[in-house]
Amino acid sequence: MEPYPYHYSCRPKADESAASGGAINPTMQFVLAKLQKMEMCLGDRIDGCCSSLECRIDEMEQKAKSHFITLEMAQVEFDQ
Repeated sequence: MEPYPYHYSCRPKADESAASGGAINPTMQFVLAKLQKMEMCLGDRIDGCCSSLECRIDEMEQKAKSHFITLEMAQVEFDQ
């Protein structure tokens, strides 16, 4: 049994993943989707229209998770 609920193996590049028939870890997909949303949110805020509730919730959620994500990414680097 893994000591942590999520264990990231080294994430393959998109072309390698497609070539080998592998898939990106679903948790990593979730993280990447969140980061893409954050980028969109930040872009909207620059234009002065980032006021939607969803955007604010995503921003707070990202702040809450950023420390966890950083630790997980560091673990990936350490495992290599």
